[in-house]
Amino acid sequence: MKSINSLYPEITRLAEDYCKENTDLLIVNVCSEDGFVMGHTSNERTEIESDKMAAISSSISSISNSALMMISGKTSKLIIVESENYNFLLTQSTFRKKKCVVSFCASSLVSLAKMRFLVKRFGDSLSELS
Repeated sequence: MKSINSLYPEITRLAEDYCKENTDLLIVNVCSEDGFVMGHTSNERTEIESDKMAAISSSISSISNSALMMISGKTSKLIIVESENYNFLLTQSTFRKKKCVVSFCASSLVSLAKMRFLVKRFGDSLSELS
């Protein structure tokens, strides 16, 4: 497992715990709404820069929420990006009363139902750390 030193080591520890419990997870990233890394871990097989993942995650979340706000007047609960080999899920959460974006990436062999459950549970756990 590869983790970064962050301003919020408790977030990185939580991410590491999730990756240890769920070996199918490739990346767990938590960032501020404006794209700064708050916590990040990835398995040994995955080479990804945490700051780029944070920037991408916050951008996808922002664009999706803007589009949904125009259409329905509400923001998203969960964003799913599917590819042939990977699934990427994002949700919003809070940490110490700050809004943040949680993103998980796993092989497409992992069911979306399991991914939805894990990212939701992680977001709830993150909010409880506050």
